Amino acid sequence: MDLKIKGKTAMVSGGTKGIGRAIVEAFAAEGANVAFCARNPEEVAQTEKDIAAMGVKAKGTVLDVSDAAGMKAWVSDTAKEFGGIDMAVANVSALQFPMRMKTGRQASELTNGNGEHDEGGDSTS
Repeated sequence: MDLKIKGKTAMVSGGTKGIGRAIVEAFAAEGANVAFCARNPEEVAQTEKDIAAMGVKAKGTVLDVSDAAGMKAWVSDTAKEFGGIDMAVANVSALQFPMRMKTGRQASELTNGNGEHDEGGDSTS
C-alpha cells in the first residue's frame, strides 16, 4: 500500500507495544519518519533501534503523557529535530477514570474542562 507519506513525520504516543507499536511500524513501513513516546526506557530504546533499522529516522522519548510540560517539550523538540510534524496519533490518554464510569457525561463531570480532576461534584448524581 502506498499512503504517500514517505519522508513525512509522524508522532505516536504510547508507541512501544500493542496497537501503538503497530502504528509506529506501519508509518515506518510506508517510509515515514517516526517520533514516539512511552514510559519504559528499555522498550523505548529497543523500539527506536528496531524502527531505525527499517531505514527511517526514528526518535523515542521516555515520557509519561500526564506530564503536560513534558508533552509540550516533546512536540516542540520533535518539530525542531524533524523539521515539522505531519501526522499525530494520540494512542494513550492521561485521563484515567474509575471503572464504574459508563458514560462520557459521567467522566466529564469529574474534570474541570482542562482534563484536570475537579474535586467539586459527585459524578454519580
